[in-house]
Amino acid sequence: MESTLSQLLPEALATRRRALAQMITGLHLAEHVHLSKVAGRIAGTAQLESKTRHLRRFLGNENVDPERFYSPVRDRLIEWAAQGAETQGSGPIRLLVDTVELSGERQVLMAGIAYRRRALPICWETYRREGVTNAEQQISLLKALVGRFPDEAEVVVVGDGAFHSTDLMDFIEDQGWHFCLRLHADTYIRSFKDSSKGFPKEGTWKQLRDLVPEEGERRYLQDVIVTKDNEYGPVGLALCQAEDEDDP
Repeated sequence: MESTLSQLLPEALATRRRALAQMITGLHLAEHVHLSKVAGRIAGTAQLESKTRHLRRFLGNENVDPERFYSPVRDRLIEWAAQGAETQGSGPIRLLVDTVELSGERQVLMAGIAYRRRALPICWETYRREGVTNAEQQISLLKALVGRFPDEAEVVVVGDGAFHSTDLMDFIEDQGWHFCLRLHADTYIRSFKDSSKGFPKEGTWKQLRDLVPEEGERRYLQDVIVTKDNEYGPVGLALCQAEDEDDP
């Protein structure tokens, strides 16, 4: 790990690269973010309390700029993801967006690359917890990634119901990316033309909850306009009612 960081951060002090390598290794082995648990997985004869203080000093060092230290890692993750999509046929780069609640009335808005059922974080912003994040904050997060993916890369932004804003959809499409975002059951939709039985006729609005199939089944709709207040589309929809879930 320290050798890899030497290549990614050649200008950083060796002591800081070593501390970062220890923290990364400790996080991976401990599978926990509590400093004492991370420190407990760091090799060496020093006492646990001493290792913990060492990590705390590293994190509190004003000369350790998170953007500077992490940007090479972020760029390498994007590079590897793009290479995998091109050479290994792994499909598009799936960019997962989510909000993580922290202690102390804080929350982190994060974007990460999907990899083996995990999200490898490449960008994040911290806010005071005041309900769900809004479209302005979500767009601000993704703006930090504009221009960082290769032009030929296919990027799909994936998010839950907190990321249902049509302004966000519009921004994503402006970047040449795609999206797969969950909509609320009370979202109104309409179609340009008549479709299958039960789908609203042209110009007729209907809530998604009225179109969801039986539990365990799926339904796909094309050429759909979403939301009455801020019409957007056409888009494609996939509807289902998962087992043991209250909302579709």
